Amino acid sequence: MSFNVAVILRESSNAHPHKPLCHLGQQTFSYAQVDELSGRIATSLRALGVRRGDKVAVHLPNMPHFLFAYFGILKVGAVLVRLNPLLRAPEILYRLANCGARLLITFEASAGEALRGAAEIDGLPTYVVKAPMNAQLPAGTHHFDELYFAEDTKEIEPTDADDTAVIEYTGGGTGKPNGAELTHFQLYSSCTSADEPVWFP
Repeated sequence: MSFNVAVILRESSNAHPHKPLCHLGQQTFSYAQVDELSGRIATSLRALGVRRGDKVAVHLPNMPHFLFAYFGILKVGAVLVRLNPLLRAPEILYRLANCGARLLITFEASAGEALRGAAEIDGLPTYVVKAPMNAQLPAGTHHFDELYFAEDTKEIEPTDADDTAVIEYTGGGTGKPNGAELTHFQLYSSCTSADEPVWFP
């Protein structure tokens, strides 16, 4: 069965374009804005060669940019690999190598650890959120805002319901952390079940 979770965002954007979807301080982003920004990111990712099934590592805290990247990655049919912002460089390196990441998105405040880990992987493009556009970045590192420069083509890559959408790494309490794969259908099921009323006896 063909299904991509990003289609839900598109449908919500069409139905309620101006309704707020997320907030950060005094900033509010509507469904339409998140749909467009993630669409711009998707177009840029395609131009960078990211394709269906490719892994894109996201090393961001809880912020709107995570949401933009999340849906942008899914719109390409790629897989989002979530990295905890508190991870140290060796832990980041292990996960990047283990999943075969094609690209890394990180946050300015925690970019030091991410860049040290990513430096061990040749040719891994890295994009930094919140870095000033005039800031000097290491070679191979780019400003996240560059991903907004492309136009939103409105394209959403068809994926199967059982295709992997997100990889979450386990804590590694009994060994090396393992990548737990979540499919598009599992994400959808989690959302719909959470939306149902909970009955307590």
